[in-house]
Amino acid sequence: MQNKVLNTGARVVGGGGTLPAVNPLTGEAMASIAEASPDQIEAAIVAAHETSRT
Repeated sequence: MQNKVLNTGARVVGGGGTLPAVNPLTGEAMASIAEASPDQIEAAIVAAHETSRT
């Protein structure tokens, strides 16, 4: 399982739950993917906004 998310240029452990990566053809869950926490999402939004201003 991938338990890290890319946030503000760094790979950090996801603070949320996990999401299944599902094969759309078979419906089979192939992997679990880390989900960012609300605080991690907010930090990513702020960083993206600041970057776009430069």
